[in-house]
Parts: sequence; C-alpha cells; structure tokens
Amino acid sequence: MNIDITINPPTQILVEAVSQNEYNVIVTAQSAIQVSVSSQAGVQGIQGEPGVGIPPLGAIGQHLAKVSNTSYDTQWVPAVGSALNKQVLFSDGGNSVGNTDFVFDKDLKALSIGQAIFLPDNPLGVSGNIDSYLQINVQNKNGGVAASSDYIATADDGTDLGIYADLGICNSGYESESWDVAESHDTYVFGDGGNIVIGTLSVGKKIKLFIADIEHEGHPSDVVLEIDKLNGLNMMSGYKVKENGFSLTDLITECSSDVEETAAFAAGSKIVIRTDLV
Repeated sequence: MNIDITINPPTQILVEAVSQNEYNVIVTAQSAIQVSVSSQAGVQGIQGEPGVGIPPLGAIGQHLAKVSNTSYDTQWVPAVGSALNKQVLFSDGGNSVGNTDFVFDKDLKALSIGQAIFLPDNPLGVSGNIDSYLQINVQNKNGGVAASSDYIATADDGTDLGIYADLGICNSGYESESWDVAESHDTYVFGDGGNIVIGTLSVGKKIKLFIADIEHEGHPSDVVLEIDKLNGLNMMSGYKVKENGFSLTDLITECSSDVEETAAFAAGSKIVIRTDLV
C-alpha cells in the first residue's frame, strides 16, 4: 500500500499499524491537506522447499544437538546437569533414545546394565530379575583347531603372554599341539605367574568335587571328594586314591610283627599298619 500526503505546512503525522496490510493514519495540520491513497498487492514470492524439521519424540529436559557434520543431522540429547545425563543414547528403530536399563555414570566412570547397583571399584554392573540362572556369556563361534572362549583377568604387570588368570572352554574342533593338556569341549582353569588358590571363606563349609552320573545333572551321590577343616581330604565311599595307576587303598597291609612288616613292604605295600602297636 502506498500513501501520499501533502501538507503545507505539516504539524503532526501519526501512522499506526493495525495489521500486515492495514494502517491508521492520523494527520494534524494548520491548513487544508491533500491525501491520496493507492493499494496494490505485492508479487507472490517463490515458494521455498519444505524444511527438514526436528526429530520426533524427545523428552522433558532434552535439547536438540548435532550428531554429525551432515546437514540437518540432529537428535534429542539430555541437557547437561539433568537426571537423564547419565543415560547412554542408543538407536531404537532409527530413533536415538535414552534408557535407564543402560546407564553410564560419567562421574564414576561405570556402566550399569539392567539397573545394576553402582558398587565401589566396579566399572561394570549387570543385573536381572528372572526365576532362572542369570548369565554373562562369551562365545567364540569359530570351530578351528586353536579356537576357545575365555574369560581373562590380567595383573597390573601382566600382558597377553603372561601373568594372568584364564577360565575357558575348548571349541568343538580344538586340537592344538602347543596346548595338548586340553581336548575338544574341555573346560579349564589355569594361571600364569603365581599359585592357584581355591577355597571358601565360610567357616564350617567344604570344598566338593563331583562327577555326574547323569548328563548335565549333579547330585549329592556324585561327590567323589570333600575337603574340610575337620577331616582334611576325604574320598567318598567306593573311590580310591591311586599313584601311577595303582590304588593306594589296595596297597594298605595290616601286620602284627616285624617279620610281617618286612614281607608287606617287600610285596609292594605303600602303607603298613602295625596292629600290635596300636
């Protein structure tokens, strides 16, 4: 809209915008004025392309942030200092979201999976709630002659070549000539650099070794050896201690004289019990 106003002499001109294309004009003058008004619509501009917009979803306290140097590549992220700041973002169907079941605590430098409790000196916590065994599984799917799956703990001065502990299982095709103490599907525990310590910190408890009679089942009757503070090494009934294939329990002889004792040792007995001295 064009407004031409001729005033001689002008005293006051007030222009008030009512809307985008409407104005109120108030003119105060000492003499007659001449006003001419012409209205004309402007030329329609070129329509721009639809904008990229913002990612869907998002949560209270999050803000929009760049993900990469690619144009318009943004996502919702937790605001610094918010409760969501400890959540790790992951892709859920293409949407980056946070989840309290997968939390990284920046201050503790610790990761919690399944809402595990952040314990002292524990950079990784895994938790679950199922009426079955909860497992953390490592599986090497290679069936080669040297393939195995292992959990390793390394000392501060250890390397991949030494001073570490190893719990593992040989894979199906295992036939390593350099480590022939284990065979296919054998489970092993060994250490490199020090002693192996196995025990219990519970007073009055035992260390038990068992060999199952039924596949994948362990029963009290399958225990072949118990070690405890009171009885020491205790072989269960029916089992024998052997040395180089010879049963030591079969090589125990009772005698009641020096002559019988000499004869027993000459016959190969490992233990001779003198009944006349008991």
